[in-house]
Amino acid sequence: MSVTSLSQGTRKLFAAVSLALKDNPDPSVSDFAAAANTVVPQLPRKKHIVQEPMVPKIQDPVVPQSAKVTVSQESHPRYGDSGTIEADAPNHWQQIVTFADGERLLINNADLDAPSVPFPKERTYPAEYTSAIAALKEQHQQELERLSQKLMIGLQTEATVRAEEQVQEQIQSLQNL
Repeated sequence: MSVTSLSQGTRKLFAAVSLALKDNPDPSVSDFAAAANTVVPQLPRKKHIVQEPMVPKIQDPVVPQSAKVTVSQESHPRYGDSGTIEADAPNHWQQIVTFADGERLLINNADLDAPSVPFPKERTYPAEYTSAIAALKEQHQQELERLSQKLMIGLQTEATVRAEEQVQEQIQSLQNL
């Protein structure tokens, strides 16, 4: 087989092996790599830039500057203590409160006095979730009504069967007398 009948890739492989063997009769992996890089130089890699999706900025700050709060839940260990909300909470139903002694706690909105909590105490959902939740609630209510009717029918059937059995027993006992 002649060298000219080989594919382009095979010819380049032969050239790299020949080059590696030319300088060193017992070439190492790095010798083969250097020879291959000489035959087929590596092009610099293009940097793949990942474009981060644009997230709309929230118009109003999530936490007002230095919102004063007081722990109003009697069962909370810091009941009656006041502090400030100085950082964004991880969710809308809790706050990170910094107290005068420097301690920072994640506290439920329900445990804070209402006027000082800048967020609603209940979860709020985007509009598309609200309609889906309403549909699920309606579906759940219909399923509960269906099951309730089925249960009532089952109970009535069971009561009817028991009543018939009692009547049969009474008839049987009367006939035996």
